[in-house]
Amino acid sequence: MAILRSGIHFCINSKPLDDLLRKAGGGSGLLIPDVRMIHCTDDLRRHMRLMWLLPLGADCVTDPELNALSLPVPAGLTLTDSGYTFLRLPEHLDERDRKALTLFWQSPRCQAYLQQQMEKVQPVRRLLLDFLEPEDFFLNEWLPVPPPLPASGLPLTEAEKAAKLSASRAELIAAVEEEMAE
Repeated sequence: MAILRSGIHFCINSKPLDDLLRKAGGGSGLLIPDVRMIHCTDDLRRHMRLMWLLPLGADCVTDPELNALSLPVPAGLTLTDSGYTFLRLPEHLDERDRKALTLFWQSPRCQAYLQQQMEKVQPVRRLLLDFLEPEDFFLNEWLPVPPPLPASGLPLTEAEKAAKLSASRAELIAAVEEEMAE
């Protein structure tokens, strides 16, 4: 469990990723793009739920399974789903809290946790590649192997990442529509 500069206790939860992998591994072809777009730990940002630790008695109590790398929930607090992921942080967080979340994401402990999550992604990716339904196969062809990371340069801003993601989805939808029209 970690504490932001503003005093908010938080942790992360992989339930959205676990749900995605369960459904995709169960044969939901619609989720192929979501799984195939996970190439590195940074791609997990949209699948890692931000959880608040609030005083007991909070009305939105959840009971997530804690990872072995996680510290125990402090006495008097309970986990509550914030409704946000690391890709879409709450608007009310100030710049210091956002920077603290970035540093947390990059911390060795968090990266170890994220690496565990990537190890859960790989078998589902292989399953999707090896056992695609015929109608799903062309989706796989439109999702290439990730490009190599740039040797230098500034990292993309969240707005630039969102724009690139939106453009990729639009391209994929156009390709699917074109394939269906033939």
